[in-house]
Amino acid sequence: MDWNTVLEIILTIAIPLIFTLLGYLIRSLIEEKFTQDRIRFSKLHENRAKIIAELYAKLVELEKQMKDLVSGSIINKDEKAEETRKSCNRFIDFYAKNEIYFNKKISGSLYRINATFREIWNATPTNDLNNAASPQQKQQWRVDANKKLYNEIPKLKEELKKEFHKILGVKN
Repeated sequence: MDWNTVLEIILTIAIPLIFTLLGYLIRSLIEEKFTQDRIRFSKLHENRAKIIAELYAKLVELEKQMKDLVSGSIINKDEKAEETRKSCNRFIDFYAKNEIYFNKKISGSLYRINATFREIWNATPTNDLNNAASPQQKQQWRVDANKKLYNEIPKLKEELKKEFHKILGVKN
């Protein structure tokens, strides 16, 4: 057997073996990168889901506070007004800190919801429901506020829920 034959045999065996090993190595590197990206995406989705849940809970709480304030059935209206103001600020602050997680459509819905709540709040008769406003002013404010709370806000919330469901992968 001469050296050419030996070299031919070695190359015949070695070349496919080298390509097979390179294939395994490349596939391993690609799978590792894919796994890292999947873990990163999974963590991002998990964080986003927590933020959505907390933001929606703050929205529901704010809506409840506003409805209680507008109903007029509470005893200490100034205290309730202060609770409502704080609830509104918590909602806005939380959204502002996490706005980066939301697309333009969701941000637009949240902006409209906030604007509607602010309209109700800003129209509060002199922001003193106990004393300064006339009974007619209070009644008109309640009528206008109830239209927004029971017509506009539910529609905006439903729009927002649909978008949140899409993000979270919830099938309707």
